Amino acid sequence: MKGYRLFTPTAAECYVWGYVLLSMLFLSLCLSSLLFAAGSHVQPWVFPAACAVSVLCGHVWLAKTVKSARGAVVRYYVVLFLLLFVAISTSALIYDNSSDGNLYHQGAVIALLEGWNPFAGSDGIGVLWIRHYAKGVETMAAMIASFTGRLESGKAVNILLAASTFFMALAFMRREFPAYSRGKVLWLALVTSMSPIVLRQLYVYYVDYAMYSLMLLTVLSLVQIYRKSGFAAWSVLAMAALMAPTVKFTVAFYEYWVLAVAVIWFFWAHRRRLSYQLALFSVLLMVVGMCGLGYHPYVTNTLGWGNPFYPLVGSSVDIMAINTPQLYEDGNRVINFVRSLFYTYDGTAVWIPGVTDSLNDYVIAFDRRIAGFGPFFVYILIGSVLLFACCRRRLPVEKVRPCLLLAVLLFFSCFIFEQAWWMRYVPFLWAVPLLLLLCTEYAAALTKGQKIFRNLLYGLMAATMAMAVGSAAIGAMSVTGRFGAICRSASPNSTVKVYVRSMDSFLYKLRENGVSYELLDTMECADTTLCRLPLLEDWVVFYLDKDTYSRIKRPDFLDVVTRNKGE
Repeated sequence: MKGYRLFTPTAAECYVWGYVLLSMLFLSLCLSSLLFAAGSHVQPWVFPAACAVSVLCGHVWLAKTVKSARGAVVRYYVVLFLLLFVAISTSALIYDNSSDGNLYHQGAVIALLEGWNPFAGSDGIGVLWIRHYAKGVETMAAMIASFTGRLESGKAVNILLAASTFFMALAFMRREFPAYSRGKVLWLALVTSMSPIVLRQLYVYYVDYAMYSLMLLTVLSLVQIYRKSGFAAWSVLAMAALMAPTVKFTVAFYEYWVLAVAVIWFFWAHRRRLSYQLALFSVLLMVVGMCGLGYHPYVTNTLGWGNPFYPLVGSSVDIMAINTPQLYEDGNRVINFVRSLFYTYDGTAVWIPGVTDSLNDYVIAFDRRIAGFGPFFVYILIGSVLLFACCRRRLPVEKVRPCLLLAVLLFFSCFIFEQAWWMRYVPFLWAVPLLLLLCTEYAAALTKGQKIFRNLLYGLMAATMAMAVGSAAIGAMSVTGRFGAICRSASPNSTVKVYVRSMDSFLYKLRENGVSYELLDTMECADTTLCRLPLLEDWVVFYLDKDTYSRIKRPDFLDVVTRNKGE
């Protein structure tokens, strides 16, 4: 038991760990912006320098605030070293199996690695989304990749940000529920920080997870600020709010929307001086975030195209036409949201979620437009509302009211834009049932039936999270296994024939692995003796001799499930 306690961090330690991890990413982004402003480009020393500064500051912080400083410092360095090692090494080994990740997110990282300075303009950048979209995550990823020499290692940004959010949530839960067991507190922190969108995107170059993580960090820091916390909470708020606009246009909108609501809430709660301070601070963060760290794309888009949100606003480009299922074409945003919860995988019929359809559909789906959180989310959402309604009279008003208002705010925020049905566009919807369940944790006493029902809902959330991990792992294993085998089977004197459709990132990774290739203009190869091996459907196609093909092309789980669906 004594040894167990030795490796059990306090809430203060967890907070410092989360703070340092967030600081690593934030300093990397700040240093890169300074380099771009000075006319330079991505440099390999930026990420290790950001890590060194952050770790040293965290060491000093721990030594001053934690009583048993020696044990805390040992845990501090062990945890940070292991996290950095695991995040970078696993990211480098696991290949991105997503479409957008390979189409343009990695393309942006490659352009940055090859010397592109986004602050100086977009001449020579052929992809519209790379020229005009925010690239904060890609910039931080490029700093890591330039240090390691591996393109895929940049995905470590995802893991570090998710880990930072987890430790911040763990610190909050330990302080909020001091009487709870370590296991219960750990579960609450996990289910709060590791939403299905976060788990699915840990090892791909998608950036939607960052909306959830940064919004969660913002809310946690606002709670601390409201409770008269000090500099640390304000600085976490600043880092999250400054990073948000560099991730994605919609992340900037929702981040500042949350801050605006917090200003109103503080004012309404008779904390008017704090409300004025937060309002002024938020305006400052918005200006610096969008005009400083976000000089590209907000200022460059405005100067070049007269609109900071170009091409989503001010152009004829419509990215949703090809991404909207036929199921949603005749409905408004509310009707489509309901349909997304109660229709089958192919959108043809009303269903009983998780009963009248195949769970395989959810295991293999990566970027779902229908039931994006999985087949059990509708039960979780409705069940949490019913449980809250049943035990509302037993809940302390001063604790529950902010949680309830935040849950209502997040739910209706899903309908600000049309795509309430696309869960990776509204990842914060996961927090709505979670907040209602957390409200019940404040209850003085629940009946046995209510406790069982809450545990059942927690179990469904755990199953949903497990399915998210499964869907991510299956796709990653398929692409990583086959692409890795192709690279290993290529001899120094051989040339691999390959066709790519807009996914030039795979050519970069072939060069990275020292594989010579011949790029084909069409999907059909003139050499009929070669066997066709597609990756990511038909986006990337390799043509291999029969012996190599037979060694690599073994039916995996993804093949079996896909074939069974077609039978």
